[in-house]
This record gives sequence, structure tokens and C-alpha cells, in this order.
Amino acid sequence: DADGSQGTDTVVIFVGPPNSDPACAITSPPSGSGGDSAASITLSGVVADADEGPELLSVQWQSSMDGALGVSTPDSAGNVSNTVSGLTEGTHVISLVVTDEVGAVCTSQINYVVGISPTAEITSPADGAIWDEGQTIRFSATVSDLDEDPLLLLVEWSSSLDGVLSTAGADSLGSVSFERGDLQRGTHTITLRVTDTMGLYANASIALQINGIPSAPVVRIEPEPAMTSDMLIAEVVVPSEDPEGGTVTYSYAWTKDGVGAVSTSSVSAALTAKHETWIVRVTPTDGVTEGPSGEATVTIVN
Repeated sequence: DADGSQGTDTVVIFVGPPNSDPACAITSPPSGSGGDSAASITLSGVVADADEGPELLSVQWQSSMDGALGVSTPDSAGNVSNTVSGLTEGTHVISLVVTDEVGAVCTSQINYVVGISPTAEITSPADGAIWDEGQTIRFSATVSDLDEDPLLLLVEWSSSLDGVLSTAGADSLGSVSFERGDLQRGTHTITLRVTDTMGLYANASIALQINGIPSAPVVRIEPEPAMTSDMLIAEVVVPSEDPEGGTVTYSYAWTKDGVGAVSTSSVSAALTAKHETWIVRVTPTDGVTEGPSGEATVTIVN
């Protein structure tokens, strides 16, 4: 002061390198997706900062239509989440706003559509149904949307084994149908996806098994020639093969001069007479489906 007296105070401050802006990204839901207005939505993201731990960052969620949606506290890995409900119907720009200790900001945004989702119900075939390979299958469903005409809905059927099966749209009543007869063998998950003009969608799915058909056996009748004193025996010379490698069993149907007679693998000599024509039809089955039959013929001699 004017008398020459002094007072001194000292403070230590740290001057670091130039500040790095924080980093941020919304990880879920994906941009362009949507949800039903009655459903809760979980917003997820990840944040980071080169100058400080993620726990020190300020994290806010915002909507272009509904304003502030809440705040999140990052964990040690920078993960953040926030569950919201009751969003206004329409297309929202959802923002994740992250601010560090000196005011630097990172913003990540997605578009999210809120509306009334369509509905979808597969009416045929039944869930768990089994069909033969090569058999024509009719697929049917009913689709609807409370705020859109069924004609505007995008419809896609797909198989877990064969990919997209049909994109035929619905009629004015919401009915959808098509036929396919070329599905490959195996267990299919058939999924129907219906999407409205806002990007909202609904899925329905069923399981469907396409079963391979056993091949026809090669059959002969022993003995040949057959006498009136001989038992007729149906012998499978070349067995049927099941495409899935399953066990094949056989059923037998004998006719005598065109009239059904016996359903066993053999015919007693007491049932035969001279000049009769006996035909045996041997049909394979894998326990699910019957395959084509094999036949053999013999005429009884004296």
C-alpha cells in the first residue's frame, strides 16, 4: 500500500492441453425405426471423453416434438439409457446431448416414428403343420391398421430356409394370400412382416415342416412261377430311401383278379387257385408321409 506494506496470497492452478470435445452415439433404437404410441421406448447410447471419465459427463435426451425426455448418468464404460413413454404421434428427432466440464458439447440424433402399429395374423397353414415336399401350400393372413387403409400396407412373407416368398399386398379388407409348391425340405420359420407408411411394422410367424417323400420300392413276388401249392411272398428287392434318412416301413395290398384280398406281406396257398392273377402293391412310409408304391404281378399255374 502507500506505506509500503505488502500482502500476498497464492493459488496453484493446472493448465492442461486444449480441451477435447466429448464423443457420443445413439445405439438403440436405429434411426428410421418406430414404435407404437402406447409402448415404452428404451433409448440407449454410449459416451466418452478423452480428458475425463464418462461418469463426469452431463447427458440429456431431447425430442424435437416433446422437448426434454430426461437425463442419464453414464456408467464406467460410458453406457447410457433412458426409458420414455407417451411420446406424441409423429416423426421425432431424438437427440443425445453430452456436455463436458468446460461446456464442450456432442450431439447424436436419430429419426423415430411414433404411431399406431399395424397388426398381422397368419390364418393358414397352421403353426407346426407338416406338408409333403413338392405339395402346393396356400398361405393366408389378415392384416390391418387403425389409421391406414390395408391397401397401403407393405406385406412380406419370408422363410428361414428359402428367403422372401411373396410381397403380394392385401386387398381392401386386409386379406393376403399366395401359393408356393417349391419349399425345400426341412423345418421353416415362416414370418409375415407388415409395414405401414410411417415405417411401423408388425410380425407374425409360424413353424412349418416340409417332409421328404420316400422313394418307390422295387418289388417282386416269390416264387415265380407260382403253383397252387405255393405261398405268395412280397419281397422288397430295392428298398425305399427316405430323403431325411429316417426309417421306412411298408404296407401291403394284394388284389386277386382286380378285387382286394389280403393286406399282409404274404398270401396263403389256400387262398389261391389256378389261372388267378395276383397283384401286390407295396407302399412305403417314413411315419409322416406315404411315398409312391411299387407293384408286382404273378399268375397262378397248375
